[in-house]
Amino acid sequence: HNAQESKMIDAATFLKCIAVSLVWGATNPFINAAAKKAKEGSFVDKGKKIMVPYAVNQLGSILFYLLLSSNSLLVGPIVNAMTQSFTFIFGYLFFGERYNNNFRVVLGSA
Repeated sequence: HNAQESKMIDAATFLKCIAVSLVWGATNPFINAAAKKAKEGSFVDKGKKIMVPYAVNQLGSILFYLLLSSNSLLVGPIVNAMTQSFTFIFGYLFFGERYNNNFRVVLGSA
């Protein structure tokens, strides 16, 4: 491989990046909402409210480390930027969250 090829990722890897970003981005607003709601209630209630989104988020972490271990380091910034965008989208759709510069958030550059 030449230097240019080693810096590129293939379509399958990009789809995996989207999958990880989607898992993280979808669960981040739910973890945040569960953490806010968990301030009230017993310890067991707190655990129940946050456990499912947290467990799914951790599954995304496992997938990310598997992806990172077998691909270019470029997947890190790609996944992080897309995660930020998906977090914005899911936060907006499910919780009505707003940000100061929505355009930059969607681009993953805020």
